[in-house]
Amino acid sequence: MSTKTNNQGITLIEVIIVLTIFSIGLGAMLAGSVGLFTQTAFSGDFLIASHLAREGLEAVRNMRDENFLNGRTWNQGFEMTSALLKTVLQGGVFQGEFQFEEVTYTMTTCVTVNKNCQMAHDPASGLYGDAGLVGVIPGSQLTKFYRMFEFDPIMCSTTTLVKANGLCDTAPSDEQIGVKVTSRVQWYQGQALREAVMTSYLYNWD
Repeated sequence: MSTKTNNQGITLIEVIIVLTIFSIGLGAMLAGSVGLFTQTAFSGDFLIASHLAREGLEAVRNMRDENFLNGRTWNQGFEMTSALLKTVLQGGVFQGEFQFEEVTYTMTTCVTVNKNCQMAHDPASGLYGDAGLVGVIPGSQLTKFYRMFEFDPIMCSTTTLVKANGLCDTAPSDEQIGVKVTSRVQWYQGQALREAVMTSYLYNWD
């Protein structure tokens, strides 16, 4: 009497095993892809934020240098504690200049409450600026980025950073001989608040 083997049950088990292995592999691959996409998105946003932070520091430096060249007080235009950087427009055209506007609120208040430091972008020109671009330059849109600036005075009585350079040799101890400029850009990536911060020290070499 011959015995017949039921191969259907074995085939079904094999299929289940293969599908399980495939599902695990696919899940790992998708998880890796999502992680890579998230990291790529963060890297792109951080690059933009770093550029915006650096742009602000260059704007302050240019103001300081122009003040020297035109015989003005060295810190004219940024003699404040906290500020926004406003783009100078005429007839909807960027004039290549910026102005600081003093504010009394914090970065946290701006990002979570009033949104006044939110930035806008004009895709046609590539220009990033304050929210005032929207409605003035056609096609400009608000972005995910927020930018603010902090100015901390450097006094001869409280710093040792420049004593070796002679700036405080003859200046009174209560004289401001420089400023620490902090350019801060924040944005949300999902639910996480990200930040790019750059700092520069500018001095009155006059």
